[in-house]
Amino acid sequence: NPETELMRAQCFRQLRDMKRRDAALELAKRYGASRQAVQSEITLGKIQSGELGAEASNQFDELLEAGISPDHISASYIGSAIARKNPQLAAVLVDAWERGSPNHPHVFFLRGVLCTLSEDSDGARAAFEKSLAIEPRHESARLALAQMDEAENQIAAAIDRFLPLAEAHPENVLIASGFARSLRKAGRLAQAKSVLELLASQPNVLSMVAFEM
Repeated sequence: NPETELMRAQCFRQLRDMKRRDAALELAKRYGASRQAVQSEITLGKIQSGELGAEASNQFDELLEAGISPDHISASYIGSAIARKNPQLAAVLVDAWERGSPNHPHVFFLRGVLCTLSEDSDGARAAFEKSLAIEPRHESARLALAQMDEAENQIAAAIDRFLPLAEAHPENVLIASGFARSLRKAGRLAQAKSVLELLASQPNVLSMVAFEM
């Protein structure tokens, strides 16, 4: 049904898997989703990626009137500030969101992202762990911690974090590449290759997959 596919599209957007997000939107349209609902999700994606730039502010009221969750809108605008390399604005927006939703796991996840950008690895790890303490299934925080473990050569810990993510999302490029890289560092070359085979066999292989293969 259209509601399920719109929800799926939102999930893929959060996982930065826009190819599968677009496929879910196509199904939503086929199942009868309203034009406004589809367009709202497309707009959120453009805001989150920074594509709309300063024009993003013009979309806020329209998204609210369309019934989009204020939390979804807040996260997209913070993502926009990060994508546009404006961490000061992102921090202000995170503070504002936290005042309205003090225990929202994604608030702490985005604080972790900002700490990562300022090279505060201890602050980032603490924020991501706080996000998981509130919502243990927060996959973006789990992925961020896996990436941190791999970057800091805590390979066994990275593999443990990547494994359930890779099993749930075998076609996610960020997850597959990070998992394969961790396995390669551990000397598990055959397993690393098997993680990448599905993505490497597709017609348009992304550079990070080809490089890691």
